Amino acid sequence: MRRNYLACLFLLSLLPVPSSAGTIADLYQAEAPIENLQPESRNPAIRTALGMVLVKITGNRYASADPNLRPLLQQAQNYMLEFKLNAEALQLWVRFDEESLTRDLRELGLALWGKERPSTLLWLVIADETGSQILGLEGNPVYIASIERRARQRGIDLTYPLLDLEDNAKLQPDDIHQGLLQAVLEASARYPVESILMGFIEATAPGIWEGQWTADISGETHSWRTEGDLADIAIEDGIDAMADLLAAKFIQNNVQVQDSITITITDIYSIDQYAEALKYLESLSSVSKVLVSNVTAGEVSFKLLTHGGCPAVAQAITLGRKLIPSGAGECSRYKLLP
Repeated sequence: MRRNYLACLFLLSLLPVPSSAGTIADLYQAEAPIENLQPESRNPAIRTALGMVLVKITGNRYASADPNLRPLLQQAQNYMLEFKLNAEALQLWVRFDEESLTRDLRELGLALWGKERPSTLLWLVIADETGSQILGLEGNPVYIASIERRARQRGIDLTYPLLDLEDNAKLQPDDIHQGLLQAVLEASARYPVESILMGFIEATAPGIWEGQWTADISGETHSWRTEGDLADIAIEDGIDAMADLLAAKFIQNNVQVQDSITITITDIYSIDQYAEALKYLESLSSVSKVLVSNVTAGEVSFKLLTHGGCPAVAQAITLGRKLIPSGAGECSRYKLLP
């Protein structure tokens, strides 16, 4: 009876499940400029695209220039799964083989940044000829485009404040200019994010834009300054610095030989819930294989083959917001959220 039950659960586990929050889906694809439409122009663009992917999955903004990664870049075509040519824009979109690229990078001793990443709430004030205002999705499309482009290139998840009545009552542009972090934290409490970034961009002299930045990452505070001859440069450098901090904080040591751990998920009372839990565990970057080890009323225990062991899995689960701890001990018992 139990065997038939498990078989049924396994078959239904193949059903698709929506991706969890904080997951970056396009880490292994990139778009690079191509010189012309001739086939021989594709290889340099493919190498450039792979370099962009390496930046995202290693967390190192200079990965494409790393001598240790040169052999991978030289054989970029071997990792390519598909490409699409935008003839009008002279851009080549490329998707690379995640499995083989991950394997070869780990063989080089590199820890990789999984697709489960922290969400960052961005409070950015830009003081230009239109005045000082907190930037939201309805803000200046040029600035939004610069921010989104850099976030996409670094593989980080940025979100913007709603700037509704509640936000406006709690925070004003001058609060950010003065670096009032506590006011920003209080205004951010309503948003489900792991990190907060506030910045103030202004022209301090003709042709000189400066940025003042402060970040709160899991309770740790960091501050820095950027400068450029365009506002976009000061903004993009600020986003780059934030991505560097996030990578340093959240990249787990997942180079080690695969390790086996067991976790139990509670509040599973239906086939659909089982399928959802199984699919979610299989989707985690640090997990290479999932097996069912035990099934009892309302809960299922899973044996996971992982890179990085318990710390990597626990962090991914925390960022995914699909399971919450329901018992003492890391990687022990979790509750499936609705």
